[in-house]
Amino acid sequence: MPYTLVPFSDGAGEVEAIGEGVSRWKAGDRVTSTFFQTWIGGKITEAAARSARGGAIDGVLGEYILFDEEGLVPIPEHLSFEEAATLPCAALTAWHALAAGRLTNGQCVLTLGTGGVSIFALQFARAVGARVISTSSSDKKIERLLEMGASDAVNYKTNPEWENRVLDLTDGIGVDLVVEVGGAGTLAKSLKAVRMGGHISLIGVLTGQSGEVNPLPAIMKSVNV
Repeated sequence: MPYTLVPFSDGAGEVEAIGEGVSRWKAGDRVTSTFFQTWIGGKITEAAARSARGGAIDGVLGEYILFDEEGLVPIPEHLSFEEAATLPCAALTAWHALAAGRLTNGQCVLTLGTGGVSIFALQFARAVGARVISTSSSDKKIERLLEMGASDAVNYKTNPEWENRVLDLTDGIGVDLVVEVGGAGTLAKSLKAVRMGGHISLIGVLTGQSGEVNPLPAIMKSVNV
């Protein structure tokens, strides 16, 4: 049978046993994995990027998984395994997206859709006192977004030019930061929705891996992407 990559990047569990020389863990410790197994700090390298679980190396969809002791972090006592398992990829990506844009209290964030990254970005942004405008194709999900703290939510199915609605909601100024998970299919709209001198954290390619992007709006508005 040919080798098949084990999928999934996020997981949590207990240390079952440790190898010789391991000092960070003991059997029974509650842990979750790091996304990049060998990127401990500093600037990321190509070699470190190839240590992503579920990407270049086996992921966490298994009953027993072998880790380097540096590839795990402890789970806080107040978190369940299910909660901790959501943190390594989606939560860290959302945090990095907001930190890269230096989000502060009183600013405005646009999140696209209701995937894990966008939902974490909504929660993190609200925690620092930022306003959040969200999009979704589902009115039921929009209700949930508003319950979670979004000030406004736009249905992009019934409002295909949702970027204009975002501008209306910000008095024509635009948002300070966009958590852009769509890619080529939504980037032009995000460039219109962001304010002059704003920030776009370009993360995902949910709309596909190809498409034409005009860089002129980013240049004219001095947007940091």
